[in-house]
Amino acid sequence: MKSKNLLRSITGIALASAVFLSQAVMPSSSVTENVLHNSYTVRAAASTPDECDYVFEVGEEIGGIIVDEEKDEKVQYVLDLSSQVPSDAKIESVMISVSTGSADELAMVAIGCHVPGYNEDDWYSDSGQDTGEELLFTYNIPEEIAASYGSDFTELFIQHWWGTGDQLVTVNKVGVNVSGGAGSAVPGDFDGDKKVKSADLILFSQYMTGEITGDYYDIVADYNGDGTVNILDFIKMKAKFVSAAGGDITDDGKTAIEFVENITVGWNLGNTLESTCDWIENPTPEQFEKAWGNPVTTKAMIDAVKSMGFNTVRVPVSWGQKMGPAPDYKVSDEWMDRVNEVVDYVIENDMYCILNVHHDNDWVVPTNEKYDAACDQLTKLWEQISVRFEKYDEHLIFETLNEPRLVGTDLEWTGGNHEARDCINRFNAAAVETIRSTGGNNALRYIMCPTYAASGSSATVNDYVAPDDDRVIVSIHAYSPYFFALANTDTPGSVSTFGTDADKASLNAELKLLYDKFVSQGRAVVIGEMGAMNKDNDEDRERWAEFYIKTAKSYGIRCVWWDNNLTVGEGERFGLINRSTLEPAYPGIVDALFRGLED
Repeated sequence: MKSKNLLRSITGIALASAVFLSQAVMPSSSVTENVLHNSYTVRAAASTPDECDYVFEVGEEIGGIIVDEEKDEKVQYVLDLSSQVPSDAKIESVMISVSTGSADELAMVAIGCHVPGYNEDDWYSDSGQDTGEELLFTYNIPEEIAASYGSDFTELFIQHWWGTGDQLVTVNKVGVNVSGGAGSAVPGDFDGDKKVKSADLILFSQYMTGEITGDYYDIVADYNGDGTVNILDFIKMKAKFVSAAGGDITDDGKTAIEFVENITVGWNLGNTLESTCDWIENPTPEQFEKAWGNPVTTKAMIDAVKSMGFNTVRVPVSWGQKMGPAPDYKVSDEWMDRVNEVVDYVIENDMYCILNVHHDNDWVVPTNEKYDAACDQLTKLWEQISVRFEKYDEHLIFETLNEPRLVGTDLEWTGGNHEARDCINRFNAAAVETIRSTGGNNALRYIMCPTYAASGSSATVNDYVAPDDDRVIVSIHAYSPYFFALANTDTPGSVSTFGTDADKASLNAELKLLYDKFVSQGRAVVIGEMGAMNKDNDEDRERWAEFYIKTAKSYGIRCVWWDNNLTVGEGERFGLINRSTLEPAYPGIVDALFRGLED
């Protein structure tokens, strides 16, 4: 829902100094305890104003730094919400898109509103600051403010308070997200989270049988918008999920090796849904997703990945912190719904999606002592995942584990021992058996199973025993050669160049080992993680990327680039696509990956 600009300007508001909302029109110092400093987010990618429930087109300049006493004047805008946002809805957040005109200048934007009875000044405000030509500020409105919206919270005051230059800022758009209220109801959204997903089908069934009733349900039940609620609405809503899932998987006679040929080059949604955060009590799905510094995943992000040529997205997911206790180990509905939503972003783009169990090594421990408890939890997890995604066709690939290993030991990254490698073989077999037992499309779904630590070393591949299943694909991670691709610049032996005959021979030997051990014996291989870290060596990484993909393809192996959205700093700099701009961070490397596919 969108509306025209309903703003009016008010000039001549004096400012005594550039302070954090402590004087003038914004709240006085006596109420600073109510100001939620730091609740804003710069360039938050959970959405954009265009994706909010209500969008106000602005395109106006406001404010400006106080240069001298003669210019001690600012402009404030008042956004009238009452004629657009339903009076019975609650505002959850406000998103403001602004432009400063210079990437080198600091700017502050603030919002405020009159809320009679909130405090002695009847005033609530929030503020944030950062640099950049284009900024996106997200203000999360406290529940006590949102609760009073229906009676008094009808206007938002938007100001530019100060900056490091004499520029004005341009407010491009303002988006308002709300919850509740008949006017904000989304057809089919029975649980009120503004998303229509498979869980809503259950509530729709309860509505149709009279188990749940209410005006809100009467509105959202009219899924096809014809003014009448009947079984056709349920059928149409259900058809959406059957269509998105892609239909039935059939036994088409193709081998797994032939199947992986459908993959061009893949891309990892790294450091996102697999993030963990034990420093937050009862974190929300969004807090989990952003815990390691990445923005919330959007459909536009996956659209951008596809537009660059990638046709496969690996979605790493951690589950342990989102699971209940034994004996059921139930995954929270909110987390499962969010994972489902991201998977749908991929599937709806006609891409392949690899969904796995990632960073759960604290409980998936490959020792005989820990095996029974870990296997019980792992199989109960895979049963839940399998049931949720049973309707999805072969575009959805399951991956049983990610780099299972003896964490914290001297054997962690050196191939483990025979006991650990044997436990991982049994974990894989148990997970595959569980997936198959759920029936439907899962009886024929392609499943990736890793070696110890997903390593391609001779010790790990020689002890690897694939489950007795011809639709199992070996999952390997290969950041090779190590000193070029993975070793950080401060690691002894690290190099930033690639391209000599010796370099190519070394990489060829590692990939040929996988061919000799698996592909030549009829077992498909996907390298689920590969990449070369940024060492300010773009041309060498381009040479490496093209050679890597070309060589892997010659051995019948497909590859998925590990992207953690990190391009600078001290960490593992494998970022390939900028998730804020939705453009390649290194377009030359992207091009090189796809050149490697050319015959």
